[in-house]
Amino acid sequence: MSRKHEKSQPSGEAPVSWQSKKREQSREQILEAALAAFSDKSYGATTIEEIVERAKVSRATFYNHFPSKLAIVVTLSQERVSPIADRAYARLAALRDPTARQLAVWVREFVTIFEENRAIIETLAEVWIVEPEYHTIMVNKHELNIKTLGASIPAFAIASSGLKKNEYARIKAHFLLRLLEDFGNGVTIHGWDIDKEVGIRVIADDFYRFITETS
Repeated sequence: MSRKHEKSQPSGEAPVSWQSKKREQSREQILEAALAAFSDKSYGATTIEEIVERAKVSRATFYNHFPSKLAIVVTLSQERVSPIADRAYARLAALRDPTARQLAVWVREFVTIFEENRAIIETLAEVWIVEPEYHTIMVNKHELNIKTLGASIPAFAIASSGLKKNEYARIKAHFLLRLLEDFGNGVTIHGWDIDKEVGIRVIADDFYRFITETS
């Protein structure tokens, strides 16, 4: 039977697909190796050379994917934590006028995100302290989270308005998000010896006061 009418792939298409798959594989190897090294030794104590050795890739391959060690952490945050946190913020925004009890449920959910992603969260907490550039990245991320909440919750809309007269609300909103993350770090990473449920209620009450009193 003649095969002359069978469709053939354009020349070069298969190699490109293979190269793309290989590139993605090496990228994942670097991310996993870096996370393992950060967990074993800490971010500060881990060198790029060690990541390369663990990932079984060359330094050239490393730099083809990431310009620095910090870039790996930013990628881990953006791809493995931020999407989960973003969905949590979207769920809070969907409540529009949340009660104190609903806020407590939401804070508990947020703390669970920290508990389920401890390895990455621990690294992010360290990087927040030692990398000034990451601090700026997170402040910008908080701005986006505040805008998400501001789409349906008036207090956060005021905070994200950009108006000078609303600077107090903007700073307060940032403090609330940072307080939430510090609490998650405290109970997840540092073993803060407190009643977690009471802490959740405290943070929920702070959010509630901000939402109901900011105008």
